[in-house]
Amino acid sequence: MLIYYLAGNSQSPSLANFADARNQIQHALLSLPQGDQLDATIVPGFTTISTTEYELMRISLLLYSFIVIFPIPFRFGPFVRLRVLLRGVLTKPDTYRRLPKAVILWSLTIGRIIPAHEDKDWFEKKLIEAMSWTKVSSVEELKVILKSIMWQDDVLDPFLGKTWPISGAAE
Repeated sequence: MLIYYLAGNSQSPSLANFADARNQIQHALLSLPQGDQLDATIVPGFTTISTTEYELMRISLLLYSFIVIFPIPFRFGPFVRLRVLLRGVLTKPDTYRRLPKAVILWSLTIGRIIPAHEDKDWFEKKLIEAMSWTKVSSVEELKVILKSIMWQDDVLDPFLGKTWPISGAAE
């Protein structure tokens, strides 16, 4: 809808259409079952993914959605619970084995941008480690990777600027 408008379609999309699309996206994400409720998750065209991989994506997408698609103030949203769940998934040994490095960096960054929480240092440390083994040495390189997954510049760039790992990462 937005793509057609930006491409020059003479009919401008209505706010009601945007709201409906946003609500459908949010409903679909909230309706995703937890990983332990699935026998196996199949991504069309790919191999079976593990429960851990599925949960990492599900939780990261929920956080992204509450920040970008259906924004909720950090102090009122489900950020604490989702952040704890995300950290739990990221501490499982098989998390880093099969997922693309870009997904790991994206999930760590999404977890890291949530302000004022006790896990912030943990997320920063893990992000620095992941950037080191993926050979990402600048915020520009990280942004290219984040955009390859899903990144809304206007909304998330201010957080990225605030959360760029200060210590331990070359810029």
